[in-house]
Amino acid sequence: MAAVKKFPRGLGIAAALGGASAAGSSVSMAWYAAGIVADGLKVTGIPDETLDVGIVDVTSDQIVLDVPELPDRVPDQRAHLGLRWSTGYGHVGPATVIAGRRETRPFALFEGDKPQVGDAVAVLEPFMYPRDPADVGIAFEQVSYPGPLGELAGWHVKGSPTWIVMVHGLGATPAEFIRVLDALRGEGHSALVVTYRNDEDAPRTADSIIRAGQDEFADIAAAVDFAKANGAQKIVLFGSSMGGAISLAYTMHAPENVAALILEAPAASVRDIVSLRSGEALPSGGRFAGALLKLTLRFIGLRTGIDLNGVDYIARAGELGLPILLIHGTADAAVPFPVGERLYRIRPDLVEFHRIEGGGHVRAWNLDREWYSATLRRFLRRVT
Repeated sequence: MAAVKKFPRGLGIAAALGGASAAGSSVSMAWYAAGIVADGLKVTGIPDETLDVGIVDVTSDQIVLDVPELPDRVPDQRAHLGLRWSTGYGHVGPATVIAGRRETRPFALFEGDKPQVGDAVAVLEPFMYPRDPADVGIAFEQVSYPGPLGELAGWHVKGSPTWIVMVHGLGATPAEFIRVLDALRGEGHSALVVTYRNDEDAPRTADSIIRAGQDEFADIAAAVDFAKANGAQKIVLFGSSMGGAISLAYTMHAPENVAALILEAPAASVRDIVSLRSGEALPSGGRFAGALLKLTLRFIGLRTGIDLNGVDYIARAGELGLPILLIHGTADAAVPFPVGERLYRIRPDLVEFHRIEGGGHVRAWNLDREWYSATLRRFLRRVT
Protein backbone atom coordinates (compact mmCIF):
# COMPACT_ATOMS: atom_id res chain seq x y z
CA MET A 1 0.00 0.00 0.00
CA ALA A 2 1.46 3.36 -0.96
CA ALA A 3 2.00 5.95 1.71
CA VAL A 4 -0.68 8.62 1.67
CA LYS A 5 -1.80 11.62 3.66
CA LYS A 6 -4.16 9.71 5.93
CA PHE A 7 -4.94 12.17 8.64
CA PRO A 8 -5.24 15.79 7.42
CA ARG A 9 -5.26 18.18 10.35
CA GLY A 10 -8.12 20.50 9.50
CA LEU A 11 -6.59 21.41 6.13
CA GLY A 12 -3.50 22.75 7.90
CA ILE A 13 -5.04 26.12 8.66
CA ALA A 14 -3.81 26.52 12.24
CA ALA A 15 -0.22 25.87 11.26
CA ALA A 16 -0.65 28.02 8.17
CA LEU A 17 -1.87 31.09 9.98
CA GLY A 18 0.53 30.51 12.84
CA GLY A 19 3.44 30.52 10.41
CA ALA A 20 1.97 33.38 8.41
CA SER A 21 1.92 35.64 11.46
CA ALA A 22 5.54 36.57 10.81
CA ALA A 23 5.22 36.76 7.04
CA GLY A 24 4.57 40.48 6.64
CA SER A 25 1.47 42.26 5.39
CA SER A 26 -2.02 40.85 5.81
CA VAL A 27 -2.18 40.14 2.06
CA SER A 28 1.03 38.12 2.06
CA MET A 29 0.00 36.37 5.28
CA ALA A 30 -3.36 35.38 3.81
CA TRP A 31 -1.79 34.25 0.52
CA TYR A 32 0.74 32.14 2.42
CA ALA A 33 -1.95 30.58 4.61
CA ALA A 34 -4.15 29.83 1.60
CA GLY A 35 -1.22 28.09 -0.03
CA ILE A 36 -0.76 25.81 2.97
CA VAL A 37 -4.45 24.92 2.86
CA ALA A 38 -4.18 24.21 -0.87
CA ASP A 39 -1.23 21.92 -0.18
CA GLY A 40 -3.32 20.14 2.44
CA LEU A 41 -5.94 19.37 -0.20
CA LYS A 42 -3.41 17.71 -2.51
CA VAL A 43 -2.99 13.95 -2.70
CA THR A 44 0.67 13.40 -3.48
CA GLY A 45 1.43 9.93 -2.13
CA ILE A 46 3.97 11.48 0.24
CA PRO A 47 3.47 10.62 3.93
CA ASP A 48 2.07 13.52 5.94
CA GLU A 49 1.61 13.57 9.71
CA THR A 50 1.62 9.81 10.09
CA LEU A 51 2.28 8.82 13.67
CA ASP A 52 5.78 7.32 13.95
CA VAL A 53 6.25 5.36 17.17
CA GLY A 54 9.13 3.51 18.74
CA ILE A 55 8.95 -0.05 20.05
CA VAL A 56 10.12 0.04 23.68
CA ASP A 57 9.12 -3.49 24.67
CA VAL A 58 7.01 -6.28 23.18
CA THR A 59 5.76 -9.72 24.20
CA SER A 60 3.28 -12.05 22.55
CA ASP A 61 0.31 -10.11 24.00
CA GLN A 62 1.59 -6.71 25.16
CA ILE A 63 3.56 -3.86 23.68
CA VAL A 64 5.09 -0.65 25.04
CA LEU A 65 5.21 2.20 22.51
CA ASP A 66 6.97 5.55 22.50
CA VAL A 67 4.30 7.82 21.00
CA PRO A 68 4.89 11.43 19.83
CA GLU A 69 2.57 14.17 21.05
CA LEU A 70 0.25 14.78 18.10
CA PRO A 71 -3.38 16.00 18.06
CA ASP A 72 -4.95 12.53 17.93
CA ARG A 73 -2.80 11.02 20.67
CA VAL A 74 -5.15 11.58 23.63
CA PRO A 75 -8.34 10.41 21.84
CA ASP A 76 -6.45 7.40 20.49
CA GLN A 77 -5.34 6.27 23.93
CA ARG A 78 -8.83 4.73 24.34
CA ALA A 79 -8.96 3.30 20.81
CA HIS A 80 -8.24 -0.01 19.14
CA LEU A 81 -5.69 0.72 16.39
CA GLY A 82 -3.65 -0.96 13.73
CA LEU A 83 0.13 -1.01 14.09
CA ARG A 84 2.27 -1.22 10.95
CA TRP A 85 6.01 -1.83 10.86
CA SER A 86 8.44 -2.81 8.12
CA THR A 87 7.98 -6.59 8.45
CA GLY A 88 4.46 -7.01 9.75
CA TYR A 89 1.13 -5.72 10.99
CA GLY A 90 -0.63 -6.00 14.35
CA HIS A 91 -3.51 -4.78 16.47
CA VAL A 92 -3.23 -2.84 19.72
CA GLY A 93 -5.94 -2.23 22.28
CA PRO A 94 -6.59 0.82 24.48
CA ALA A 95 -3.64 1.94 26.58
CA THR A 96 -3.54 0.33 30.03
CA VAL A 97 -0.59 2.39 31.30
CA ILE A 98 0.47 5.87 30.15
CA ALA A 99 3.77 7.29 31.38
CA GLY A 100 4.85 10.41 29.50
CA ARG A 101 5.31 9.38 25.88
CA ARG A 102 5.12 5.68 26.69
CA GLU A 103 1.91 3.71 26.27
CA THR A 104 1.44 0.09 27.30
CA ARG A 105 -1.22 -1.65 25.21
CA PRO A 106 -2.56 -5.14 24.55
CA PHE A 107 -0.98 -6.49 21.36
CA ALA A 108 -1.88 -9.15 18.82
CA LEU A 109 0.18 -10.03 15.76
CA PHE A 110 -1.95 -9.96 12.61
CA GLU A 111 0.68 -10.94 10.03
CA GLY A 112 4.42 -11.01 9.45
CA ASP A 113 7.20 -10.97 12.03
CA LYS A 114 6.88 -9.58 15.53
CA PRO A 115 8.37 -6.08 15.76
CA GLN A 116 11.81 -5.77 17.31
CA VAL A 117 12.70 -3.55 20.24
CA GLY A 118 14.84 -0.50 19.62
CA ASP A 119 15.41 -0.71 15.89
CA ALA A 120 11.76 -0.68 14.83
CA VAL A 121 9.72 2.36 13.85
CA ALA A 122 5.99 1.77 13.45
CA VAL A 123 2.87 3.65 12.42
CA LEU A 124 -0.38 3.67 14.40
CA GLU A 125 -3.45 3.88 12.19
CA PRO A 126 -7.21 3.59 12.72
CA PHE A 127 -8.08 1.51 9.67
CA MET A 128 -6.96 -1.74 11.41
CA TYR A 129 -6.47 -3.89 8.32
CA PRO A 130 -3.65 -3.55 5.80
CA ARG A 131 -4.98 -4.66 2.42
CA ASP A 132 -8.52 -5.63 1.39
CA PRO A 133 -11.73 -7.34 2.63
CA ALA A 134 -10.02 -10.74 2.54
CA ASP A 135 -8.23 -9.55 5.71
CA VAL A 136 -11.50 -10.14 7.57
CA GLY A 137 -12.62 -13.13 5.50
CA ILE A 138 -15.08 -11.28 3.26
CA ALA A 139 -15.32 -12.40 -0.36
CA PHE A 140 -15.12 -9.58 -2.90
CA GLU A 141 -14.17 -8.89 -6.46
CA GLN A 142 -12.03 -6.10 -7.86
CA VAL A 143 -14.12 -4.22 -10.42
CA SER A 144 -13.49 -1.35 -12.80
CA TYR A 145 -15.75 1.03 -14.66
CA PRO A 146 -15.36 4.16 -16.80
CA GLY A 147 -15.16 7.50 -15.01
CA PRO A 148 -15.10 11.03 -16.43
CA LEU A 149 -11.28 11.14 -16.39
CA GLY A 150 -10.57 7.49 -17.08
CA GLU A 151 -10.95 4.04 -15.57
CA LEU A 152 -11.91 3.81 -11.90
CA ALA A 153 -11.69 0.76 -9.64
CA GLY A 154 -13.52 -0.53 -6.60
CA TRP A 155 -14.19 -3.47 -4.33
CA HIS A 156 -17.55 -5.15 -4.88
CA VAL A 157 -19.09 -7.35 -2.20
CA LYS A 158 -22.09 -9.14 -3.70
CA GLY A 159 -25.45 -9.06 -1.93
CA SER A 160 -28.97 -7.70 -2.15
CA PRO A 161 -30.24 -5.03 -4.57
CA THR A 162 -29.51 -2.46 -1.85
CA TRP A 163 -25.99 -1.23 -2.50
CA ILE A 164 -23.89 0.69 0.02
CA VAL A 165 -21.44 2.85 -1.93
CA MET A 166 -18.52 3.78 0.33
CA VAL A 167 -16.35 6.87 -0.25
CA HIS A 168 -13.10 7.23 1.69
CA GLY A 169 -11.49 10.39 3.02
CA LEU A 170 -8.81 12.74 1.71
CA GLY A 171 -5.64 10.84 0.85
CA ALA A 172 -6.92 7.63 2.46
CA THR A 173 -7.53 4.35 0.64
CA PRO A 174 -10.42 1.89 0.32
CA ALA A 175 -8.86 0.02 3.28
CA GLU A 176 -10.61 2.61 5.47
CA PHE A 177 -13.85 0.66 4.94
CA ILE A 178 -12.69 -2.88 5.73
CA ARG A 179 -13.75 -2.36 9.35
CA VAL A 180 -17.18 -1.14 8.13
CA LEU A 181 -17.62 -4.21 5.92
CA ASP A 182 -16.74 -6.32 8.94
CA ALA A 183 -19.26 -4.42 11.09
CA LEU A 184 -22.01 -5.07 8.54
CA ARG A 185 -21.17 -8.72 8.01
CA GLY A 186 -24.34 -10.77 7.62
CA GLU A 187 -26.68 -7.90 6.73
CA GLY A 188 -26.77 -9.13 3.15
CA HIS A 189 -26.39 -5.82 1.33
CA SER A 190 -24.15 -5.32 -1.66
CA ALA A 191 -21.23 -2.98 -1.11
CA LEU A 192 -19.05 -0.99 -3.49
CA VAL A 193 -15.96 0.60 -1.97
CA VAL A 194 -14.87 3.16 -4.54
CA THR A 195 -11.85 5.12 -5.60
CA TYR A 196 -11.89 8.57 -7.14
CA ARG A 197 -9.57 10.95 -8.95
CA ASN A 198 -6.05 11.36 -7.55
CA ASP A 199 -6.19 8.04 -5.69
CA GLU A 200 -3.35 5.62 -6.26
CA ASP A 201 -3.82 4.03 -9.71
CA ALA A 202 -6.78 6.35 -10.45
CA PRO A 203 -6.81 9.14 -13.02
CA ARG A 204 -4.99 12.24 -11.78
CA THR A 205 -5.71 15.89 -12.23
CA ALA A 206 -2.98 18.36 -13.11
CA ASP A 207 -2.87 19.82 -9.58
CA SER A 208 -3.83 16.70 -7.55
CA ILE A 209 -6.23 18.83 -5.48
CA ILE A 210 -9.41 17.35 -4.00
CA ARG A 211 -12.16 19.96 -4.31
CA ALA A 212 -14.55 18.76 -1.60
CA GLY A 213 -16.95 17.15 -4.05
CA GLN A 214 -17.13 20.07 -6.47
CA ASP A 215 -15.53 17.89 -9.16
CA GLU A 216 -15.31 14.49 -7.48
CA PHE A 217 -19.08 13.99 -7.41
CA ALA A 218 -18.77 12.96 -11.07
CA ASP A 219 -16.65 9.97 -10.05
CA ILE A 220 -19.36 8.89 -7.61
CA ALA A 221 -21.89 9.27 -10.42
CA ALA A 222 -19.83 6.75 -12.40
CA ALA A 223 -19.87 4.37 -9.42
CA VAL A 224 -23.63 4.70 -9.04
CA ASP A 225 -24.08 4.05 -12.76
CA PHE A 226 -22.01 0.88 -12.36
CA ALA A 227 -24.10 -0.22 -9.38
CA LYS A 228 -27.38 0.38 -11.21
CA ALA A 229 -26.11 -1.47 -14.29
CA ASN A 230 -25.36 -4.44 -12.03
CA GLY A 231 -28.70 -4.71 -10.30
CA ALA A 232 -28.75 -1.95 -7.66
CA GLN A 233 -32.29 -0.83 -6.89
CA LYS A 234 -31.48 1.30 -3.85
CA ILE A 235 -28.28 3.27 -3.13
CA VAL A 236 -27.02 4.25 0.32
CA LEU A 237 -23.95 6.48 0.25
CA PHE A 238 -21.45 6.15 3.09
CA GLY A 239 -18.93 9.00 3.21
CA SER A 240 -16.06 9.37 5.65
CA SER A 241 -14.39 12.78 6.26
CA MET A 242 -13.77 14.28 2.79
CA GLY A 243 -15.72 11.33 1.42
CA GLY A 244 -18.66 12.78 3.32
CA ALA A 245 -18.35 16.04 1.41
CA ILE A 246 -18.16 14.14 -1.86
CA SER A 247 -21.20 12.06 -0.92
CA LEU A 248 -23.16 15.20 -0.03
CA ALA A 249 -22.15 16.77 -3.34
CA TYR A 250 -23.41 13.79 -5.34
CA THR A 251 -26.62 13.60 -3.32
CA MET A 252 -27.39 17.23 -4.05
CA HIS A 253 -26.55 16.68 -7.71
CA ALA A 254 -28.72 13.57 -8.14
CA PRO A 255 -31.03 13.20 -5.13
CA GLU A 256 -33.28 10.80 -7.00
CA ASN A 257 -30.49 8.20 -6.98
CA VAL A 258 -29.78 8.14 -3.23
CA ALA A 259 -32.05 6.58 -0.59
CA ALA A 260 -30.02 7.53 2.48
CA LEU A 261 -26.66 8.89 3.66
CA ILE A 262 -24.25 7.65 6.31
CA LEU A 263 -21.64 10.25 7.25
CA GLU A 264 -18.79 10.07 9.72
CA ALA A 265 -16.96 13.32 10.47
CA PRO A 266 -18.02 14.79 7.11
CA ALA A 267 -16.01 17.72 5.74
CA ALA A 268 -19.36 19.38 5.09
CA SER A 269 -18.03 22.94 4.80
CA VAL A 270 -14.45 23.88 3.90
CA ARG A 271 -15.26 27.40 5.03
CA ASP A 272 -16.35 26.21 8.47
CA ILE A 273 -13.38 23.89 8.88
CA VAL A 274 -10.92 26.66 8.04
CA SER A 275 -12.73 29.16 10.24
CA LEU A 276 -12.88 26.85 13.23
CA ARG A 277 -9.30 25.65 12.92
CA SER A 278 -7.96 29.16 12.47
CA GLY A 279 -8.95 29.92 16.06
CA GLU A 280 -5.92 27.94 17.22
CA ALA A 281 -3.64 30.47 15.55
CA LEU A 282 -5.81 33.58 15.52
CA PRO A 283 -7.64 34.20 18.80
CA SER A 284 -11.16 35.42 18.14
CA GLY A 285 -10.40 38.70 19.87
CA GLY A 286 -7.35 39.41 17.77
CA ARG A 287 -7.42 42.82 16.11
CA PHE A 288 -6.85 41.57 12.58
CA ALA A 289 -8.06 38.01 12.91
CA GLY A 290 -11.41 38.45 11.20
CA ALA A 291 -10.05 40.42 8.26
CA LEU A 292 -7.14 38.00 7.79
CA LEU A 293 -9.42 34.98 7.86
CA LYS A 294 -11.79 36.56 5.33
CA LEU A 295 -8.90 37.33 3.00
CA THR A 296 -7.48 33.83 3.48
CA LEU A 297 -10.79 32.27 2.51
CA ARG A 298 -10.90 34.39 -0.62
CA PHE A 299 -7.38 33.33 -1.55
CA ILE A 300 -8.18 29.66 -0.90
CA GLY A 301 -10.78 29.93 -3.64
CA LEU A 302 -8.25 31.53 -5.98
CA ARG A 303 -5.49 29.03 -5.25
CA THR A 304 -7.62 25.87 -5.42
CA GLY A 305 -10.45 26.70 -7.79
CA ILE A 306 -12.95 25.70 -5.09
CA ASP A 307 -16.23 27.59 -4.91
CA LEU A 308 -16.52 27.78 -1.13
CA ASN A 309 -20.23 28.54 -1.41
CA GLY A 310 -20.82 25.54 -3.63
CA VAL A 311 -19.05 23.13 -1.24
CA ASP A 312 -20.73 24.57 1.86
CA TYR A 313 -23.14 21.68 2.28
CA ILE A 314 -24.24 23.00 5.66
CA ALA A 315 -25.48 26.24 4.09
CA ARG A 316 -27.05 24.14 1.33
CA ALA A 317 -28.67 21.66 3.73
CA GLY A 318 -32.11 22.82 2.65
CA GLU A 319 -31.51 20.89 -0.57
CA LEU A 320 -31.42 17.61 1.33
CA GLY A 321 -34.51 15.46 1.68
CA LEU A 322 -33.41 11.98 2.77
CA PRO A 323 -32.52 10.23 6.04
CA ILE A 324 -28.97 10.76 7.30
CA LEU A 325 -26.97 8.94 9.95
CA LEU A 326 -24.22 11.27 11.18
CA ILE A 327 -21.44 10.27 13.60
CA HIS A 328 -18.81 12.71 14.87
CA GLY A 329 -16.21 12.69 17.65
CA THR A 330 -15.95 15.68 19.97
CA ALA A 331 -12.12 15.54 19.94
CA ASP A 332 -11.78 15.42 16.15
CA ALA A 333 -8.45 17.05 15.24
CA ALA A 334 -9.15 17.21 11.49
CA VAL A 335 -12.82 18.10 10.95
CA PRO A 336 -13.94 19.94 14.10
CA PHE A 337 -16.98 18.50 15.86
CA PRO A 338 -19.10 21.68 15.37
CA VAL A 339 -19.12 21.01 11.61
CA GLY A 340 -21.15 17.84 12.04
CA GLU A 341 -23.20 19.31 14.85
CA ARG A 342 -24.22 22.30 12.70
CA LEU A 343 -25.47 20.03 9.94
CA TYR A 344 -27.58 18.22 12.51
CA ARG A 345 -28.94 21.42 14.06
CA ILE A 346 -29.99 22.75 10.65
CA ARG A 347 -31.72 19.50 9.61
CA PRO A 348 -32.80 17.66 12.78
CA ASP A 349 -35.79 16.41 10.80
CA LEU A 350 -33.45 14.33 8.64
CA VAL A 351 -30.35 13.67 10.72
CA GLU A 352 -29.87 10.94 13.31
CA PHE A 353 -26.87 12.41 15.14
CA HIS A 354 -24.43 10.56 17.37
CA ARG A 355 -21.93 12.53 19.45
CA ILE A 356 -18.85 10.42 20.26
CA GLU A 357 -17.55 11.96 23.46
CA GLY A 358 -13.77 12.28 23.32
CA GLY A 359 -13.64 10.56 19.94
CA GLY A 360 -10.96 11.45 17.40
CA HIS A 361 -11.21 11.72 13.63
CA VAL A 362 -13.23 8.84 12.14
CA ARG A 363 -12.62 6.74 15.27
CA ALA A 364 -16.12 5.65 16.35
CA TRP A 365 -15.55 2.01 15.34
CA ASN A 366 -12.17 2.01 17.10
CA LEU A 367 -13.73 3.13 20.39
CA ASP A 368 -16.74 0.79 20.44
CA ARG A 369 -17.13 -1.60 17.53
CA GLU A 370 -20.22 -3.30 18.96
CA TRP A 371 -22.07 0.01 19.32
CA TYR A 372 -20.90 1.07 15.88
CA SER A 373 -22.11 -2.10 14.21
CA ALA A 374 -25.48 -2.00 16.00
CA THR A 375 -26.00 1.67 15.07
CA LEU A 376 -25.27 1.08 11.38
CA ARG A 377 -27.47 -2.00 11.24
CA ARG A 378 -30.39 -0.29 12.95
CA PHE A 379 -30.23 2.70 10.59
CA LEU A 380 -29.97 0.53 7.48
CA ARG A 381 -32.93 -1.58 8.56
CA ARG A 382 -34.94 1.61 9.01
CA VAL A 383 -34.13 3.09 5.60
CA THR A 384 -34.00 -0.01 3.43
